[in-house]
Amino acid sequence: MNEWFGSIGTLLTLVGIIIAVFQIRKTTRAAEAARVAAEITTSNIQLNVTLSDVSSCVNEVEEIKVLIRSMRYEAALLRVTDLSGRLIQLKNIPNNNNTNEQFKNKENLAQLSILRDLLERKLQDRNLEIKPSSVNKILSDISDDLHAWIGSNKYLSSGESE
Repeated sequence: MNEWFGSIGTLLTLVGIIIAVFQIRKTTRAAEAARVAAEITTSNIQLNVTLSDVSSCVNEVEEIKVLIRSMRYEAALLRVTDLSGRLIQLKNIPNNNNTNEQFKNKENLAQLSILRDLLERKLQDRNLEIKPSSVNKILSDISDDLHAWIGSNKYLSSGESE
């Protein structure tokens, strides 16, 4: 009889081990799925924040255009400096392939540096002429670049994928 209980005990132990292994695998798969979901959520949040930051930069560009047209050069200089700082912070932003691109950031920063120098010279020399149309061309190019990045990446924030 002890052998019979021993055999039943061994069988139950084996069944218990099989159930435990099954549950461990199930738990491991669930944990992996949760990790992947957390990574996707984190990525989407980062993209949404970046979209907001880039959109804010576009608004700053438009504000600079208005300031220059209204000949408020000191305020324009401050906004150009702020915009340069924001673009530096956005140095490497994810594109729609989840790789980094510098959406012409170096060129944009170079153009803003030239504009900042021009505004500083204007503040020192009141006779220096600034043509709003020339400045607007520079700023429109930057704005177009930012809009292009937003357009190519906006769909990622809605959860769509290629």
